[in-house]
Amino acid sequence: MTRRTGAAAIWLVGGVVGLAAFLLYLRTLAPTVATGDSGELSTVATTLGLAHPPGYPTFTLLGHLFTWLPFGDPAYRVNLLSAVLNAAAILVACVAIGRWINAARDGDESDAVPGAVTWIAAAVGGFSLAISTAFWRYSLVAEVFALNNLLALLLLALMLEWSRHPDRMRLLWVASITAGLSLTNQQTIVFVAPGLLVLLAIGLGRYMAPTPVQSRGRAVPWRAVGIALLLGVVGLVPYLYLPIAAAAGAPTIWGDPTTIGGFVAIVSRAAYGTLSFTVRDTSGSGLEHLALFATYLVTAFSPVGIALAVIGGAWLAVRHAGEALAIGLWLLVSGPVFLLVANPPLTDPVTRGVL
Repeated sequence: MTRRTGAAAIWLVGGVVGLAAFLLYLRTLAPTVATGDSGELSTVATTLGLAHPPGYPTFTLLGHLFTWLPFGDPAYRVNLLSAVLNAAAILVACVAIGRWINAARDGDESDAVPGAVTWIAAAVGGFSLAISTAFWRYSLVAEVFALNNLLALLLLALMLEWSRHPDRMRLLWVASITAGLSLTNQQTIVFVAPGLLVLLAIGLGRYMAPTPVQSRGRAVPWRAVGIALLLGVVGLVPYLYLPIAAAAGAPTIWGDPTTIGGFVAIVSRAAYGTLSFTVRDTSGSGLEHLALFATYLVTAFSPVGIALAVIGGAWLAVRHAGEALAIGLWLLVSGPVFLLVANPPLTDPVTRGVL
């Protein structure tokens, strides 16, 4: 088996697992409007309206494309978007797992021939995520979580790849656009910033490090970094949908985005307090949040799944401590730390479910 064939095999494994997940989601898809924000999101996608802050323009536009499908009612079609997005996220997860296990086993060669362990790990990891309870549940209804899953996993995979191959600046640039797009969907993506910064530092360090051929390292690639920042701003372009839709007659229920002040208020979630998770003045219990989170992980992935994750994380840490630190921060800050910062009351079952 050649290296190219081995790399293609990882994509094949991801494709098979992603397709299996999609068929599962399709079989269990909600037939029409579901609970929570699904009714609102289905409506704005169908009518090209304006959703609640921060507006969710990328989801709205993608959802509208799915309303053109010739089967099911409009709500079913937007529900189908979530199934497609989360199935694609599973494909990305499988490929990322396979490529990184392969790299750790074979000296950082991205095209090294994968063994059975790599294929099995990619399939088990991807499918474990696919059938975990919250991931599966939000693959079946019109919600913004599936798009967030796909963009977050794609962002992680791109930054991991670039940190290993920092000469491939296009990877960094695509990651920057992905980060900008992520902010037009769920702004909680900011909680992955610490992990991203670690990967950025690793990539820049490798880029500037001396080589056996050159005793002196290269300078900071300011031009490439500047392009990355610019492309991150380009990724925010979907927010322009908000004033365009309002000018076209969409009801401005949450404020008028055609004015600068109104636009900033919607994008910054001023109605919710910007940095607050909900508008409520009361808070929950941090310890209870962490206990529920730990219980969820065990329930969703089983003790065996958790044990495999811990073993895999330790295995990666021995071989690539920096990347393991980045992934650990990614999980820690976007999980337990986010819960402690948000800390809303747990008396509302909807809030509980979303968390």
